[in-house]
Amino acid sequence: MRAPHLAVAVALALALALALAGCNQLLGNRDFRVEAGANDAGADACTGATCASHVDASMACEQMGLPPTTIAGTVLAPNGTLPLSDVTVYVATQMPDAITAGVTCGTCASDLTGDPLVTTRTDATGHFELDDVPVGDAEIVVIQIGRWRRVVTVATHACTTTTLTPAQSRLPRTRAEGDLPRIAIVTGVSDSLECLVRRLGIDDTEITTSPGAGRVHLFRGNGAGSFDAGFPTLGAFAPASSLLSSPAALDDYDLLLFGCDSSPDGATPVITANLVDYANKGGRVMFVHDGSKYLRAATPWSGLATFDPDGPLVSPARVVPDTSFAAGQRFAAWLGTSGVASGGGVTLTEARSSCTATKDPRVRSWATLDPEKSGGASGVQLFTFAAPIGAPAAGQCGRVTFTDVHEGSPAAQTFPTECGPAGAQDALLAFALFQLSSCVE
Repeated sequence: MRAPHLAVAVALALALALALAGCNQLLGNRDFRVEAGANDAGADACTGATCASHVDASMACEQMGLPPTTIAGTVLAPNGTLPLSDVTVYVATQMPDAITAGVTCGTCASDLTGDPLVTTRTDATGHFELDDVPVGDAEIVVIQIGRWRRVVTVATHACTTTTLTPAQSRLPRTRAEGDLPRIAIVTGVSDSLECLVRRLGIDDTEITTSPGAGRVHLFRGNGAGSFDAGFPTLGAFAPASSLLSSPAALDDYDLLLFGCDSSPDGATPVITANLVDYANKGGRVMFVHDGSKYLRAATPWSGLATFDPDGPLVSPARVVPDTSFAAGQRFAAWLGTSGVASGGGVTLTEARSSCTATKDPRVRSWATLDPEKSGGASGVQLFTFAAPIGAPAAGQCGRVTFTDVHEGSPAAQTFPTECGPAGAQDALLAFALFQLSSCVE
């Protein structure tokens, strides 16, 4: 009686092998598209014969009672510890195009190159899952937010999940690992904003000054003016005037960050006009506290919010996210997963309260002070708007960010000795930086 049982077992094994081979063949077929779901970005619509191929492939595992072929992971900042939400992850059919540094007016869809096949975004914990991906030895996975981009190749197997390691799923620390935006930072005497990029994990070799080869250039404002002895880059920072007075110089950068009390020249008409023009062309600008002088001086920006430049120093301060819109809810959830929020807010040792209110519906407030837990102080701690302000949404590709959150007072006049201890403010500023970097939707 054992022979028939053995024959049946062999037949079942052969059938399963053939089914899995068919699954591999179907899922390895690269001639299909997936429809973008609620959490997807930039995927093509699924139509015609290619859609039929996808339906067959995606149903193969399901029909056998097996899970889909999946790539999963958690996207992290370059430091490998901070999870990032709203980062686009996709499988490409070919290597993506090179990213050209400098100000451009692009779209979320045009940023994703390499013919995306399956696309999603990370959730509030930084986690992502790409289901129904092809089977192969070297599938191309692209991790991207703005001009931060990491490309890795992974082997996938039919009806199983391939999980990227943290080393694979973090954003790049150097140009050798991937793409980083070209960032200009003007140092401030009341803030050490330049320390943020180092805390986020950008390698010291990428932090230089103009015209150095690094992706981050430090410019001497009213703050730190040179590098420490022994740092990979030596010498003094280029003066801020060489950047701010030259539209051509500004156009070389993807992001422009101003530490608090940073510009020795102030908000002159020439500098202010250059900044407005830069943002209108697709540039990204972040101002901290005293940087409101540029917002107050620029004609198209001056009526967007009200400021009291001499607003009080609040200690302690309780910052709460605005959850009245979907992205704000994801921000609040992310603050919880980052480990700095409790009870729905973030407690800072101290904060400024100079932005009393936003005045225009085109301005998005992300976080405010909780008066009950901030000594009665109130005000907006973080807001953004798209540029050119007033243009149709399809014509807006720049972004401006203001925050009253400081990285911390400089401990010295050289970098990185000036950098003080990390704190809860780092998470708020990290969110502001990556949100500033992201495509304008």
